[in-house]
Amino acid sequence: LRKKRVEQLMLMNIEKMSSDVEAGSHIQAVQALIADARAAQTEDGFLIGYVNLHAVECQNADCPCKDDSDLYDVRTGKFSHRTVSFHKDYIFLYHLNKQLYEDALNKFANSTRLHIDYSYFLYNSMRNIHAALMELDAAVKKKPSIYQQFTIFRIKDLIENFAREEAIKGKEAYYELTNVIEFERLLAECQKTVEQVCSQQIEFWTQLNSQLPDMNILHDLAGKIFDGTKQGEDLWTELCKINPNYPRALRMYGEYLSLVKNNEQQGYEMIEKERANLNKKSVDELVKSSNSLFTADTAVIHISGSKESAGKIVKTNDAISKVFGYNKSEVVNHLVNILMPNLFAKRHNEFLQKFFKTGHKPLFNNETILYAVSYTHLTLPTNREV
Repeated sequence: LRKKRVEQLMLMNIEKMSSDVEAGSHIQAVQALIADARAAQTEDGFLIGYVNLHAVECQNADCPCKDDSDLYDVRTGKFSHRTVSFHKDYIFLYHLNKQLYEDALNKFANSTRLHIDYSYFLYNSMRNIHAALMELDAAVKKKPSIYQQFTIFRIKDLIENFAREEAIKGKEAYYELTNVIEFERLLAECQKTVEQVCSQQIEFWTQLNSQLPDMNILHDLAGKIFDGTKQGEDLWTELCKINPNYPRALRMYGEYLSLVKNNEQQGYEMIEKERANLNKKSVDELVKSSNSLFTADTAVIHISGSKESAGKIVKTNDAISKVFGYNKSEVVNHLVNILMPNLFAKRHNEFLQKFFKTGHKPLFNNETILYAVSYTHLTLPTNREV
């Protein structure tokens, strides 16, 4: 019955499905077909039929069966040039699977399950780490169940291990990602340790104030409190090496010090630091107010990397006037392609969308000579590094 139901779902367009469970079953069945065909290195009649039927019925212009642009595989570093049939082109099949997830999320935008499944697919099958973390972040905001929270934690752990291995290999693009994931792990572990110490403290004082306190229980609890306190201090030290100013961490540890450890002075200082950080501006505004990388010698342009505002100039330095002839206020909040010749400007947004779509980043960490356009429409050569 289950097999028959899955076959029925495979014949149904995602737009016509009534629940995210149906959409998820449909997509996972397609994934299984692709995986089985690839493992066996044989042609699967059901997969051929599904792909051909989808190609005929699909009305989405962005679907890889309609869009004939090259598709990229981060795992192998290769492009699909569409020289073989759809069902034999595994890069195409993975991108088709990706499009199915996006179609399902367009219809069931509040589905935590789909966000989690999609994030794992992006990580495991496409190695698009940036997009996978964005989907996990979206899943967290949907108030996941306990089981889903565990799944999110597990996928983040897999990504962390992968990022660490890539960083060891010298791939700089994953260095900051490793730090962020490590901080999240340490924060969760520190919070759990602090909560355990609080619980043990309550149990200790409850036992001590009872009419007949059990000395063995008190001795055991005291040992646990001592070990937990030491572990919490060690975790806090590691957290501060990565980011000593994270408001939520400061609030958590500050309250622990003042209310549980009776270190009111240090706890008060941390809570005050947290308040000061909360009074600061948003992340984008912090970028605008930071001058650590913006010297007067070189025009440095910081653009947004989020999907919603991709390519928009968030900040630049005073050298923009010297190099391009613009005042800072004339370029901030505009797309960076206003500094490019029309030939390149027309394609830049397309390049950014392709990065979000495939994870392919051939221009990162490389210095390239490119032509730019000044305020007076003069074309000039520039050294560009992303």
